[in-house]
Amino acid sequence: MKLRTGIAVGLLAVCLAAALGTHRLLDRRTEALTGALQTALQSALDDAPDWSGNTEEVLAQWERCKGLMHVMLPHISLNELELSLGSLRKYCEEKKTDLYLEQCLRGIECVRIVREMERPLPGNIF
Repeated sequence: MKLRTGIAVGLLAVCLAAALGTHRLLDRRTEALTGALQTALQSALDDAPDWSGNTEEVLAQWERCKGLMHVMLPHISLNELELSLGSLRKYCEEKKTDLYLEQCLRGIECVRIVREMERPLPGNIF
């Protein structure tokens, strides 16, 4: 009986550690993606010459996040984010500032929603 209880407690501890570690990793990656999007947004607002560099940084951050997010999260919540980020390069090349700004803001909002959805809070668990 004590052996089974010990094994159960050990498995519970491993599961909790894995869940918290995954949450922490997802939180750090989405924070980096949000920062890159905010930098791109600000450079577009300021009409800075480094638009394409900031756009490429956003897309590089997305590539780092994408694999983990697609494994951990429902795909329906990532579709709009992927569409928004996918159009950034085209709007940057065409210098369509309004559309670029809109997609940056939409991307920031999508990342915020994903982060809130995945926080280990009682409302998200039960």
